[in-house]
Amino acid sequence: MRMLPRLLVAGLAMSVAAGRVSAAVPSTASPVAAQLLQYLGFSAGDRDSVLEKGGVLHSALISDQQSPEEVVAVGALLLLSAANADAVIDVLLHEDTFHEVHGITRYKLLAEDARGTDQFAGLPVDSIGDVSRIGADPLAVLNLAAAESKAFRIGRNAANPQLQISRAMAGVLAQRLASYVTQGLSGIAQYDRTKGASVRPDRELESALRSLAFLDAEYPAFANNLRTARTVGTVRQRFFRLETQLQGANVISLSRELRQDLPGRAIGADVHFYASRGYNAMLTLFGVVAYDKRWLVFAINHTFTDQVLGFGESLKRSVARKEIAARLARHLEAVRTKVKDPR
Repeated sequence: MRMLPRLLVAGLAMSVAAGRVSAAVPSTASPVAAQLLQYLGFSAGDRDSVLEKGGVLHSALISDQQSPEEVVAVGALLLLSAANADAVIDVLLHEDTFHEVHGITRYKLLAEDARGTDQFAGLPVDSIGDVSRIGADPLAVLNLAAAESKAFRIGRNAANPQLQISRAMAGVLAQRLASYVTQGLSGIAQYDRTKGASVRPDRELESALRSLAFLDAEYPAFANNLRTARTVGTVRQRFFRLETQLQGANVISLSRELRQDLPGRAIGADVHFYASRGYNAMLTLFGVVAYDKRWLVFAINHTFTDQVLGFGESLKRSVARKEIAARLARHLEAVRTKVKDPR
């Protein structure tokens, strides 16, 4: 069975911050807190018997609105303490947290130089898999549009096939970054498959955003910032090239990080709008809201793939659910350690 890399499996994690109350924590609960618990399918009994005692809850989200490519979302909840909302978001989005917990390395990109390939020059061959397989049938190995795949086909007399593949991937990354920087979700090109099928990562990400519409009241316009090319208001953004391991080869992804700090709450997002292989797209949303003199800290992740092969749809989702629950629980434990939760 072909497996997804570490964090890039699919899922949903959520942590509830409680414990010693900081003066920075508002005294009333945010209305969205109850909606979040309901969204995850937790009862008051779950909250009182597990969360209030510092335990961990897991939840799977399965709905009729899920696309066939969406791996089931999984929830993990735990209790921690933090000085303020900003401090928690800092750790959740920090490059060190992704690297230490998930083995993901993030390289910052310059959006203003999106069309330049210099940011992607010298990619190692193992970053894009086996050169001979790619050269013979690029669409069978990599996530590419048919037009993009032409640059990856290697002739018999190619002097340096590794260099050709590396340059071709640099061109794809530069063009995909430029399209997203200028057009947002609508600028994400489809992936074409060998047998004529195609995948629309833009539509997959849009479906994830629609499912999170209940957060709009707490974080006005944040979801729409994720759809568009330009941020508005107090929303800040950064772009990254990501590398992680999958079956001995590095997966290269492009991501956009958005963050907004508001009075008494904060939110951040990590959107993978291109992945070289292994999965199609991913959205991880982190947030912090007031919860009855405590912090409710959540992270919601949707990952999409049509490339997990195995014994059927139910097994694919079951394996993903177990793996993401464990991974994201460790992510939250790392956050608890970094914010010096006294427990």
